[in-house]
Amino acid sequence: MYRFPVLTLFLLIPLVFQAATHTSLPSVTVVPKPLSVVSKPGVFVINDQTTLLVSPGDQEMVKIARLFADQLNIAGGPDLRVREMTANDRNLNAVIFTRTKGNSAPAAEGYSLKATP
Repeated sequence: MYRFPVLTLFLLIPLVFQAATHTSLPSVTVVPKPLSVVSKPGVFVINDQTTLLVSPGDQEMVKIARLFADQLNIAGGPDLRVREMTANDRNLNAVIFTRTKGNSAPAAEGYSLKATP
């Protein structure tokens, strides 16, 4: 029931932001638009070797990671695997979905994104 509206948002919003915004932020196409960006050297590439990792036992994050994987695949990206993190997942090509703990949590509806090569 939610698939079409969510798909439409995921596909159209980045196009609108790219066409309508001219800011001093580095070229980052993340929706929603971040309040700040700190660029560092290197790149992170999502490919068919990328795994989506979630905190053990966090079923809500599993759903969010699967939604991300589905939307990326629909847009022509690779078919990504979702699984729980383990202690051996240190140097993987992975996107990690986890909750922020303590006082460092962003405001409601906020997020923090860290990409390392």
